[in-house]
Amino acid sequence: MDKLGLPEDQPIQNAIISKTIENAQSKIEGYNFDIRKHVLEYDDIMNKQREVIYKKRKEILEIKDAKNDVMEYVKEEIEQVVSVHCTDDDFLWDIEKISIDIADIFPFAKEDALELKKIQNDKSKTEVEKKTALTDSLVGKAKHLYGIKEQEIGQEAMRNVEKAIILQTIDTLWMNHLDEIDYLRQGIGLRGYGQRDPLVEYKREAFNLFSHLMENIRTTIVRTIFKVSMVSTQSEQQSTQQIPKNAQYSGGEYIDQFGSAKKENGKAEDAPKSKPLVSDEVIGRNDPCPCGSGKKYKKCCGK
Repeated sequence: MDKLGLPEDQPIQNAIISKTIENAQSKIEGYNFDIRKHVLEYDDIMNKQREVIYKKRKEILEIKDAKNDVMEYVKEEIEQVVSVHCTDDDFLWDIEKISIDIADIFPFAKEDALELKKIQNDKSKTEVEKKTALTDSLVGKAKHLYGIKEQEIGQEAMRNVEKAIILQTIDTLWMNHLDEIDYLRQGIGLRGYGQRDPLVEYKREAFNLFSHLMENIRTTIVRTIFKVSMVSTQSEQQSTQQIPKNAQYSGGEYIDQFGSAKKENGKAEDAPKSKPLVSDEVIGRNDPCPCGSGKKYKKCCGK
């Protein structure tokens, strides 16, 4: 239009020009729609993850007793530990590493490790039965210690602690997860240079991160709840000595910058002034002063 020199307010009635403009507008609208659709597909992944987290958080806020959730987390964590160290034949199971991992969850004595060793060496059971027996033994130990912890702290206080730990863990790890997702999304477009669909790669990576998040939440809760202890705050009364009203303080003396002796209570005591010596002998004004100061008489006692 600029080349033809047509004014902006003049209507265009040419069919070819109108069709060209219509096609250009359709392409731009389609391009913008694809962009919005593409962004929506990325956002939809995070929305689904957000729904799962918010739903779980809402459940914890509404229920009065989260003990069942905690014990379910404990059971899943113990099953994970057993499955990691009991993958090979039963005689290759590393009971020592199991004991170390379990000791990071709750107190685990050497006698408990010997009990696991007995289950490992039980030839009357299959490997699957031994794994089940190991898990049941550890879960039973965890429930027993949790009951003791509950008695020490109190049931009502323990319910509040459970909810507080779960909510704090979810909030902290969820914020870290959002940072990881943002970092992933910023660089996922580079996967296209490797002939891979960035959206498919983003879905796969986001799913892996979310799975890791859920495992992290469970592990953090389980490895924190058994370490809770009640701190008794006893107010210590400090005994103060009552000072009589008519009591007076006699502190030490110090010399101020003017040479006057002062008490520590702030009152100053004037230093005694030297009196001039009285003598029958007539002393000249320029003679040495008989007081022994070394000054002339007119500048010392003869003033």
